[in-house]
Amino acid sequence: MIAISELGRIDLADEEIGQERYKENELVKAKPTTGKKHRAESQTVDQEQPRSVDDLLIVAIGASAGGIEAFTDLMSSLPADTGMAFVLIQHLDPHHHSLLTELISKKTSMQAKEVTDGMTIERNHVYVIPPNATMSISNHTLHLGPREESRVAQVPIDHFMRSLAEDHGNRAIGVILSGTGSDGTLGMAEIQAQGGVTFAQDNASAKCDGMPRSAVAAGFVDYILSPKGIARELPPASGNGVQGSGKESISITHPSIPHI
Repeated sequence: MIAISELGRIDLADEEIGQERYKENELVKAKPTTGKKHRAESQTVDQEQPRSVDDLLIVAIGASAGGIEAFTDLMSSLPADTGMAFVLIQHLDPHHHSLLTELISKKTSMQAKEVTDGMTIERNHVYVIPPNATMSISNHTLHLGPREESRVAQVPIDHFMRSLAEDHGNRAIGVILSGTGSDGTLGMAEIQAQGGVTFAQDNASAKCDGMPRSAVAAGFVDYILSPKGIARELPPASGNGVQGSGKESISITHPSIPHI
């Protein structure tokens, strides 16, 4: 038989245990959700909030003689998910079918497309200008026009870069790779003026340094690097990367790049 005093102690112990369990339950309720459930909820939130096209960085890359090798070096050095879109304006023979898109597809894990009129820009894609065409951009849509027959040198790189700067402001990035002549210089000037970032291939790696040298001499290049160096330093979509010299430039800095 249990004594009355013992029963009192048992009741008191039960009450204390009950209070402790109540506190534990309240603490569990107050704790933030962790583990797989929390990660799944985070993934759901991310899926419900896709990145806006308004913050998309578009990289216009101009190239001519020797530029295909430089461009493939650049693309093969980039990760698959940069969050950016890349547009190649290569000087092409207007009278021959181009195999450039197929070549680029073998050098990058991003999807490469030859541009058709009205094509919408997407992240992590590479867009290649077709032969015998000029190209512009408006509201994230690529537009093609006929190539003008003229004795004056064609400037498709300038044409597209100016259009990109006007449409995209400081979310435009200009890159000039190997090539002869001066196409791209005025386009880089416009990108820089709108606060975008500009790169040029260095003399040591360029097979033909006419185009990058022209842009550099005019003062419209922020950074001079090899194609692989440009790939390493391109700003990621999060906004951490290099600093342009134009007005209202992308507010990002990087200490390792030689600035011009």
